[in-house]
Amino acid sequence: TSTILMTQMIGRGLRGEKAGGTKEAYIVSFIDDWQNKINWVNPGKLFIDENVDFSDSTSPETRKRLLQLISIEKMEEFAKILDETVDTTDLEKIDFIKRIPVGLYCFSILPSSENSEDEKISDGKTCEVLVYDNIQKAYSDFINDLPKLFKDKKNSEQDEKRIENLSKKIDHAYFSRCEKLPAYRIEDVKDILHFYAQTEEKPLFVKFSNREQFDISKIAQEIFNKNLSIRDVRPYQDEVWNDNKISWQAFFGYNQDYFIRACNLELEKLQATPNPLISPNPPVEDDCIQIKTLLNYLSKEQLKNICQINELALNGSEDTLIERISSYFNHNLTQILDDLFVNDLKSICRGLRIAVYGNKEAIINRILRNITNV
Repeated sequence: TSTILMTQMIGRGLRGEKAGGTKEAYIVSFIDDWQNKINWVNPGKLFIDENVDFSDSTSPETRKRLLQLISIEKMEEFAKILDETVDTTDLEKIDFIKRIPVGLYCFSILPSSENSEDEKISDGKTCEVLVYDNIQKAYSDFINDLPKLFKDKKNSEQDEKRIENLSKKIDHAYFSRCEKLPAYRIEDVKDILHFYAQTEEKPLFVKFSNREQFDISKIAQEIFNKNLSIRDVRPYQDEVWNDNKISWQAFFGYNQDYFIRACNLELEKLQATPNPLISPNPPVEDDCIQIKTLLNYLSKEQLKNICQINELALNGSEDTLIERISSYFNHNLTQILDDLFVNDLKSICRGLRIAVYGNKEAIINRILRNITNV
């Protein structure tokens, strides 16, 4: 049996018409020892792996496919950041440009002639190793030293234990002083070692030449500089998303939620940076409008709960309830937020497309920063 053959069969069936496949595919699911062996991959990635020659990095088609490949590889990261149950604080602190790879090593590992303990190696696989600013020099030094590392003929043998031991030495010698985020995996080092052991060739490095175009912090800076109101931010983001001058949609896998979340994260960083030209606690302009905007993100049931807790009337439309709540708190935004439950505050955060993690105080401060500075 071959795990990679199973993966390829399913991948070809799921390609879809745009990737040269069929409109529909029928896959029979069954329980067997396959369930731990199938290396699920994006069908678009299979198409790129099998049809694109990355050696011609100047070709427009190659650059287009490179962008698609990087987007596929980044989907897991974008999904984690959007998932409020996953703590991605350390990753989010990294400047967005540093979370964009400078390029990737692209190579294929041939099926091993021996009975390797690693099922994926025994069947062969196509590898793309994303390289970021934090590990670029370490990878470059490691790749350049491959001939020295394989002077010992024992290292050239496709023995998993030797590869494992060598990868640990390389990890310590080249990568121990590097930051491990946004991405570093010792498994990538092992793949490169397997490739060199088979071919005695250095893997091809493909540079992401238009990387700077996708620095979303520039969009956040434009929003910040224009001093857009909270109501104007989303239309501006929609306009950028639909502008075909930069392939934002392709980069974010055609998922606008990933784009909005990434943009708002960069906005939060700008809002958290003290400005010496303004007072530390600038007044909120037009509190009534801001309060109405925020409370509009709550459901009618949530608004009724707030009224019930504060012994206010429950009748009327949502606008009536919002006005009633605002008047009760003398249109004081901070007091209103402090009175809300954490789940209510999280609903507001989701409406604003900002982070929802943290305790109540942290969430309120995040909302106030967003309202005050955007």
